Amino acid sequence: DVSKSLKEFRLSDIARCYRSPYRTNGTLSILNQTIDDFIQIHDFIYSKRKEWLEQFKKIIEQARDKQSTIRQTMTELRDNYEKAQRKLERTVANLKKTRQQDFYDQYSSSYNDSHYWHGNNSNSYDF
Repeated sequence: DVSKSLKEFRLSDIARCYRSPYRTNGTLSILNQTIDDFIQIHDFIYSKRKEWLEQFKKIIEQARDKQSTIRQTMTELRDNYEKAQRKLERTVANLKKTRQQDFYDQYSSSYNDSHYWHGNNSNSYDF
């Protein structure tokens, strides 16, 4: 880990002994200040990365939940579509049967009527 390595270096004898000749005694050298800055930057980036990772995990979990709901909805829609398709097919078949029956009834009725009125009926009266 970068932060751990930098912190270990800061605590090492080399870093503690290193003092800038241009600074007053006891103040941090530019090297040590830079290392401290690196540690702060790294820790900030690491904490943000950790937050983002948690957010991504939440988003992934929400997406999985929604995916499950969507799959269930799609299954229900498919089942409803298939039921409606079968119902439509039965309705069309029944309509065809009804039309055929109506045609037969109409044909039969018109045949009987024409047969009756054209003198082929035994009950017809001759004038």
